[in-house]
Amino acid sequence: MKTDGKTLRAGIIGAMDCEVSLLLGMMTGKRRRSVAGFDFYTGRISGTSAVVAKAGVGKVNAAACAAAMISAFSPSFIINTGCMGGIADGMKVTDVVSATDAVEYDLDYGALGTPRGTVFLPGGGETSAFACDPGLSDALAAAAEKTGCRVMRGRIASGDRFVSAAGEKKELSERFGACGCEMEGAAIAHVCFCAGVPFGILRTVSDGADSDAGMSFDEFSVKASRISAEAVAGLMSRFGETKD
Repeated sequence: MKTDGKTLRAGIIGAMDCEVSLLLGMMTGKRRRSVAGFDFYTGRISGTSAVVAKAGVGKVNAAACAAAMISAFSPSFIINTGCMGGIADGMKVTDVVSATDAVEYDLDYGALGTPRGTVFLPGGGETSAFACDPGLSDALAAAAEKTGCRVMRGRIASGDRFVSAAGEKKELSERFGACGCEMEGAAIAHVCFCAGVPFGILRTVSDGADSDAGMSFDEFSVKASRISAEAVAGLMSRFGETKD
């Protein structure tokens, strides 16, 4: 990941208003540009050049937003920020995860026999997970620690469903080794991997991905998203003044 202050531009994607509103409120010199149906906002966050977008919920929205961002704005790296369901034992609301990698758990080839979550890559070959940029993952974890919340490292599982059952939660833990689940991160990671753009995922737990997930999400999604956004803003301040 390049962090040359003269050339760096951070790309930041959230799915919902609550996941990007704090960052947009902090942005100075803000300008809006619509590309492929998405509104992208450029400016500075904590002195660092950034482009921020709300993708909408789900993997296709997230992938399309990431592809448009890369094509139109050439970000130095992309961060996916927001809330998630907690899967790891002992995980509680407001715990933060800086992802080590991400898997598309709902990609299923059925009778063809290929393990669930396997991605066949456009240039040939396959992968079972997309590794986050190690330096960016470390930097996000360090920034998150300054929020005062507990920070963990681990795998994020992404799929086009809101996980709210103990059986699903257990499967994501046992089959994929996931510590958290959401609906966009791995899709953004997939696009970034194909485009050669470093990426990171920072998510804060809003619910336990169980039978109480719906009520917990409604109550804590804004708080969890704000924690993630504060950590991302902290990372931006680390880079200091940059040139647009």
